[in-house]
Amino acid sequence: MGSPIESISSSKRALRESWKKSFPQDPTARKSASLAICQTLINHSGFIQAPQIGLFAARIFEIDLLPLLAMTQKAYFFPKVDSSTRQLHFFSITQLDQLEMGAYGILEPKKGLPKAQWSPRISF
Repeated sequence: MGSPIESISSSKRALRESWKKSFPQDPTARKSASLAICQTLINHSGFIQAPQIGLFAARIFEIDLLPLLAMTQKAYFFPKVDSSTRQLHFFSITQLDQLEMGAYGILEPKKGLPKAQWSPRISF
């Protein structure tokens, strides 16, 4: 029997693979689905009440939440892992041009941006 962390990792991998298969493969359908999810989020009471939101830049098979930056005037924070210390830091992002291609082809905060004094408190 594996450790709880191994079990969680295995479950995450299985969930990610299932999601990849079920999320629309056509770019137009993917964009439409992502926009519909963004619209649902901005109407959610938890989102409306939150002054700050943590986001990530999606890979091609994930929900694209970047349209939220243009849809609302929230404070958005994006994660970036410091490869030398393996620590996760958050950065305040207000515009897409503050992101650059990072590890694994994932957009992440550009080098030189100041770290935010922010940490996630709740997720929904």
